[in-house]
Amino acid sequence: WSLSPYLELGVFDAQDGLTYEVGGQARASYEISPGLILTGALRQRVFGNIDQRGPGIRGNRGEYYTPEEYEARPELETVDGVPRVRSDTRMYTGNSSPVIPELTLAYYAKATPNIYTRVTAGLLERAYGGVSAEVLWKPADSNLGIGAEVNRVRKRDFDQLFSFRDYEVTTGRVSVYYEVTQGFAKGFTAQLDLGKYLAGDKGATVSVTREFANGWRIGAFATKTDLSAEQFGEGSFDKGISLSIPITWATGQPTRDRASTTLRSLSRDGGARVDVSGRLYDRVRDAQDAKLYDGWGRFWR
Repeated sequence: WSLSPYLELGVFDAQDGLTYEVGGQARASYEISPGLILTGALRQRVFGNIDQRGPGIRGNRGEYYTPEEYEARPELETVDGVPRVRSDTRMYTGNSSPVIPELTLAYYAKATPNIYTRVTAGLLERAYGGVSAEVLWKPADSNLGIGAEVNRVRKRDFDQLFSFRDYEVTTGRVSVYYEVTQGFAKGFTAQLDLGKYLAGDKGATVSVTREFANGWRIGAFATKTDLSAEQFGEGSFDKGISLSIPITWATGQPTRDRASTTLRSLSRDGGARVDVSGRLYDRVRDAQDAKLYDGWGRFWR
């Protein structure tokens, strides 16, 4: 368990400039039995300028629906046949009361020496709750991994407690991972995802991540789906940069926790995925050949 401050930053909002929110977070995890893990978090905002706001009004740049107007008019939650699965993210901010960003029960198992499984149920993230199931084939001595994931989720209410909205969807993907362990590209991991996203659109995501000797990971990704450029909106397709920093690098204390963020120039509904904690590939790879070999120096030191 932990008690700590949190900081949320928005750096690419052309309308508001730099936005921030500061508060306190209590987080706990309990392993009920081997592989069965209960995890939860509770947050309380203290101050900041990230306030609750409805999504932007199409055709009126810089103008937004008020929160009251957006909640009172359900038809606003769909634009050009595309449900607002991420473009109303600001409706989940600015809460002065405590919120529950995550509350899940996850079960991890190893079906065979090379096949891992995960089932997670509960409040998966601040905007969606439901059930997520995943399977991963990844031999310990192989650079290649293949996985599949299916999610049945429902949109949470904006107070981030236990109530839900009407939108419900099934998403899924098949993933191929390849980690380069030799040559000039050593340290790079490539990932290809094919599947169905939160808005019901279908397509593919390509991502490349570079992990450095100190544990920092920097990556880039791009997603293209069957939404037209008009339906997607400005930007035409989803893309961004990811950054992940091991907590132990900053504190010097042994922990597997990481601080991660994703930077996007625009937040759109196309190509959006559920943010599920504890996905298998990141949990498994620390005990694989490539990662263990890179860690021998730290082990002996």
